Formats: sequence, structure tokens, C-alpha cells
Amino acid sequence: MKVPYQLRRTAGPSGAIWGNVANATGNGITGSGTGTSTSQAVYVTVPSTDFMPDQYTDTVTITINY
Repeated sequence: MKVPYQLRRTAGPSGAIWGNVANATGNGITGSGTGTSTSQAVYVTVPSTDFMPDQYTDTVTITINY
């Protein structure tokens, strides 16, 4: 079963949506490297709750430009 969802940059149903273009004013994240790993929160919203309780999985691929 496929469950439609939206990846978001900020929490909540009206949170900023992650898109597919990397730039400083849209989907880009700016910063300086420190040599250690860092985390970036990604939120998910589902437009409908009309799904049976179960375990659903997916893979999200990101591209990092530097």
C-alpha cells in the first residue's frame, strides 16, 4: 500500500516543504564544515489518516553539493 506524504523542513502541516532544487533561499542549508557529522531534521506530513495501522517504510535519497 502506498501512503502519500510530504517532506517538510519545519514541523506541522503548514511547515516549509522540502523541494528538489538546492539554493540558499529555498532548499539550501548554509554553514561551515567542522569535520564531524551533523544532523538535519526532516518532518513528514500525511494528508489523510485513513490508513490501517501498520509498519510502512520508504527510502529518501538526498544530494549534497559543496
